[in-house]
Amino acid sequence: FALEANPTQYGANTAINARGATRIVRLVDRDNVSFHADSGCLRLAGDDPVAALRDNSDIIKRCHVSMPDLKVYNGSEPDFIRLALSLGIGISYEARPGDGAEAAAALFFSDAERAITQD
Repeated sequence: FALEANPTQYGANTAINARGATRIVRLVDRDNVSFHADSGCLRLAGDDPVAALRDNSDIIKRCHVSMPDLKVYNGSEPDFIRLALSLGIGISYEARPGDGAEAAAALFFSDAERAITQD
């Protein structure tokens, strides 16, 4: 089970940022409960996704690279991708289909490949 911080823009009213979601996960304190870091949600909540990933890597098993409002990836998260992969945290890409979706997915995979080969 993973708790993702979802900001108020998405209609959430609990665990709306990294601080709130990670606090709940740490209070529950169970191996099978983790924090799911989603770069788009974190940005909308005013969090720095790289800092949230770095500061909470002990309770993160998986993360998403996404843009706010699930827009297509624009190449703005290479540091998030690099850190997740270097920490051995599972990573995936999340977006709505639309114009430029294939190119955006290719860009995500290119950033991930670059992160892997730089280590």
